[in-house]
Amino acid sequence: MAIGFHHRPAQQRDALVIFKDQFYPLTIRAEEDFDYVLSSMGLFKAIVLVPRMEKTPPLGMFKNGSTVRVWIETNDSRRLPVRFEVGFRIGTGTATIMSYTPPK
Repeated sequence: MAIGFHHRPAQQRDALVIFKDQFYPLTIRAEEDFDYVLSSMGLFKAIVLVPRMEKTPPLGMFKNGSTVRVWIETNDSRRLPVRFEVGFRIGTGTATIMSYTPPK
C-alpha cells in the first residue's frame, strides 16, 4: 500500500485491492504527519495510511462502518507494515510488528 506515496504525508492514491474473492476500489490517504511506532524491533518512523471506499458504495467491513489505519515504516526500503488498526463499532483492534523474517 505504501508504493507511490514516496514517504510524503497528505497525499492520496486510488487502488484496487483484492481480499478473499472480492475486489475493493479504495482511496488511500496518507495522514498529515508522520508517526512513530515502538515495538520489540525498535522505533520506526512511519507514514499512516487510511483506506476508504469513497467512489463506490461500501463493501465488506467498510459497509459496517469499520475503519482501517496502517503504519508503514519509512526508515529504509523495506517499507514494512509496523502497525495495523481496525476500528469497529464496539472498539478498536491494534496489531504491532514483533518480528520480521525476510523472504528467501
